Amino acid sequence: MSATGELQSARTQLELKTVQHQKLTELFERNHASQRELDRVKGEVRIAQSRFQSVQEDLAVRRLEYARIEAPLRQRHILSTIDGVVVEVRKDRGEFVSPSDPVVVRIVQLDPLLVVFSVPVDRRSEIVGGQSIPMQIAGHSAPTMATVEYVDPTVDASSGTFKVKVRLPNPEGKWHSGEKSVLLLDQSDSVSVSSAQDPARTK
Repeated sequence: MSATGELQSARTQLELKTVQHQKLTELFERNHASQRELDRVKGEVRIAQSRFQSVQEDLAVRRLEYARIEAPLRQRHILSTIDGVVVEVRKDRGEFVSPSDPVVVRIVQLDPLLVVFSVPVDRRSEIVGGQSIPMQIAGHSAPTMATVEYVDPTVDASSGTFKVKVRLPNPEGKWHSGEKSVLLLDQSDSVSVSSAQDPARTK
């Protein structure tokens, strides 16, 4: 499809014949060349133009043929909608994939991480969706900032807590799934609440 040797040869031949025709035209105008010679070169230029066009058309056909062959191959590729790490392969080569059992691999997205906190109900007024909020991850001295993605409008009556989901940017893979976290609701009063980091999405 990408071979251009024949095209370059046809282009060079056309350029040579075109230059030859220009020079012979100048000679003809000074009566140093015959009409027969000029007509012959004109014909050679037209032949070179036709060959160049034929090579271009042949390359276009090759590109179309390449695309036709490549199309069914692309249908056999599995592409994930997220960037992540394959942590589980559920189908081996040659195994049947059906609509009732379509999962081939399990991919974990580590950037960003989703962190779920259970927050005491009396702190509800301190958290709103879209808020930038500090959190402390066990084993790391400095707090890091996350964004509140979801605040559960309901309360768990048995525990007196409500769920809060925050997104933690992790472009360098500094944080790991499952690490214990502390949500810092304000600078003077750190509230320790249980958390679970869940980066997994099944594709």
